[in-house]
Parts: sequence; C-alpha cells; structure tokens
Amino acid sequence: PDCGARVIEVGAVKLERGEIAARFQSLVHPGRPVSRFISELTGITNQMLKGAPKAAEVFPRFLDFVGDAPLVAHNARFDLRFLRAELRRLGLACDNPHTCSLLAARRLLPNAPRHSLSILAEYCGVAPDGNWHRALADAEAAARIWLFMTGQLRRDYGLTEVSFELMRELAGLRRGQIPARLRREAELQGAGPPVYSITSM
Repeated sequence: PDCGARVIEVGAVKLERGEIAARFQSLVHPGRPVSRFISELTGITNQMLKGAPKAAEVFPRFLDFVGDAPLVAHNARFDLRFLRAELRRLGLACDNPHTCSLLAARRLLPNAPRHSLSILAEYCGVAPDGNWHRALADAEAAARIWLFMTGQLRRDYGLTEVSFELMRELAGLRRGQIPARLRREAELQGAGPPVYSITSM
C-alpha cells in the first residue's frame, strides 16, 4: 500500500461457537486499472471491477460486520497493512485485537510441509469454497484451519474451550514453550466460547 497498491476485494467470515455463522464479501473499485499479473493471480478482471463499489462504501460495511470482535488473518501483517491504509484514506480506524493464523500454525502444526494457506488447507483436509486468492474463499480456508487447530488442542489437551486470547498467546510463544502452557490451560480453563472474525484482503 505504501507504493499505491489498493484493495480490490474484501472477504471475512465470522466464527461463533466453533462454526462459521456469517460471511462478508465485496469487490472494491481501486480507482485505477489492475495489472494483468493481479488479474491472473486472483481471477478478478478490470471488467469485474468496473461496477464495483468504492472503498468509501465497502469499508464502513466491513467495520459494521466485524464490530468489536477480534480479527484473525493468515499472514496478518500483510492484510492489516492494506486494511489500515484503506481506512486511513477514509478517516476510519480498526483497533480490534488481532492475531495471525500463519504464526499459530507454525507453532501448532510443525509437521505441515509448509504453512502457506493452500498447503495448510490440504494438510488439514479443508478445501476452499471457491478459488484461491479470492478473498472470501481464502478467509473461509483460514477459518477452517483455525478450527482444525483449536479442535486439535481440545482433543490433545482435553480443553473444553480454546479462546482467541489463548491462540494469540500461543502464536507468540516459542514452540518448546507451548506444551507446558497448554497443560496449564487444561487446569485453568476460561469462560464461554469466543466470537471473532477471519479476514482476507
């Protein structure tokens, strides 16, 4: 975004009680033509974007969708840079707590051949509902990987709940610290199930 690149699609799914409860998707008119490389990567053409809503319409609706729920994204640093850049242009902000499913997967799924979204989805047995590099399909895949990881923690450590806060903490730990932290969590356990959103730009 610092070089002028713009968001052309936003996708998000909302997780409630361990299930996808709602979806948000919109193309975004970037105010300029997209390159052939981007069209080939995403399948989004300039013709598709011709009648798409502009950022000033899309991002307020996106903020309404996520509300104050924590955000999760695969390679969150990338997505959040674009989200914040678009919001700054509109005089808006999103200060929701956030974490990265890529970092969490590196800690919790060390045997995966790689931790890119497509490889992890195959490893976890969660195929995307649509094409890779389309925002909603990527968000749904990230959500299902997230649920795979939280389900694995429940099974392996006997946890009744795996909260957003716990997953965010695990994403920041060294791999060797995680088993002891999870054993401690099995003794402590928290309150009711979390609600948060998985996003992709």
